[in-house]
Amino acid sequence: MGYDPELPCEDLPDIETVRQIVEDHQDVIQEIENISPENIWVVIHERCNGKGELHIYYDTVQNKEKILEIIGAETFFGVPYRLFNV
Repeated sequence: MGYDPELPCEDLPDIETVRQIVEDHQDVIQEIENISPENIWVVIHERCNGKGELHIYYDTVQNKEKILEIIGAETFFGVPYRLFNV
């Protein structure tokens, strides 16, 4: 699956858009973090000036699969995301 690339800055949405989408979909973020509350978290990452993406930290490959299943797309409601194993 083609998720996880680092997109060029001009392809990232505005940070305000990212914040709004995260706010609008707190239930989904909650669902992701509840897979393993101590070991999974979703963070808004402002990588470029005024542009953002989501960073999703996870512990196991099994949980990564569950996260991808919940998101079910290459973006989180239009926001690019990257996964990091911690």
